[in-house]
Order: sequence, then structure tokens, then C-alpha cells
Amino acid sequence: MIHFRYNKTTRSYRTSLDIQKNEKDFVSIKFDTGATNTIITTGALGFDDVQTSVLLKNIQEGRLKPKKFTSASGNTFMGYPCYCDNLKIGNVLLKRFYYYIVLHNNPKALLGDDFICCCTFSHSFKSDIIVTAFHSEEYEQQCGYHADSIDVFQAMS
Repeated sequence: MIHFRYNKTTRSYRTSLDIQKNEKDFVSIKFDTGATNTIITTGALGFDDVQTSVLLKNIQEGRLKPKKFTSASGNTFMGYPCYCDNLKIGNVLLKRFYYYIVLHNNPKALLGDDFICCCTFSHSFKSDIIVTAFHSEEYEQQCGYHADSIDVFQAMS
């Protein structure tokens, strides 16, 4: 089960990703049905400018193909396909979690439809979202386009 808590002030739903790979073990992530793909910024992962520069160098050497995104406000930015092994979200342990890394200091993490569409969940008016089932096989099949992705934390070591 995955529990997304509703915040009445921000009118958003959030939970934590348990990464267990970096000095920052948890990343707060927003449930965002308007986002096609899951994105996480380097700021959300707690990376400083030096770590982000090292990551960019490894991304360029690995010749990862960036994907162009457009935010709801019309801003465009680039994301690079990544994954994190053995990530825990709620009490669901994912063998491999796919996302796009965005090289930006602003701490932002959006759980997109690439993940959400593999969830069975319940939701009531202005209340929490409870994911009662996650279809991991479907998730793995649909995220096969991430074949050229990198493990950000391996690239940093």
C-alpha cells in the first residue's frame, strides 16, 4: 500500500520515496496526474553544484538522449532517463524505479502517469489517496523505453 497525504493548503498529494542511496534518504514526491513522466530534480536529491557538474559530465559521456518537457506554466526544460534500484515507496519495494533527472537546484519531484497508470487506488473528496495495488509487471513492460538510462547514484561514484 502507498499512502499519498492530502495537503489542504497546497491542494496536493505527497508521499516519500525511500532511496537509501544518498545523504538524503527520502525524497518528497507529488502525485501529479498532469505529468506524463516522473521527474526528479538534482535539488530534490540533495545534490550540490559540484555533484550536479559530475553528473552532467557522466550524462554527456554516456550520450544519454535528453527529453524535452514543458511545464504547466509553459517553461521548457530537459530531463535525462534514469533509474534507481531497490527503491521503496510506501510499503512497495520496486526492483527498478524509472524517472527523468532534471539538472536544477529547485527541489521538485513529480510522480507522473508513467507510474500512476500502474496503480489501483481509492480516493474520496479532499482526502488522501491510497494505492491498494501496484502492477509491477506492467510498469516494467511500459518503461522498457528506458533501456538507455543510467543509475544516477552509480554515475556519481
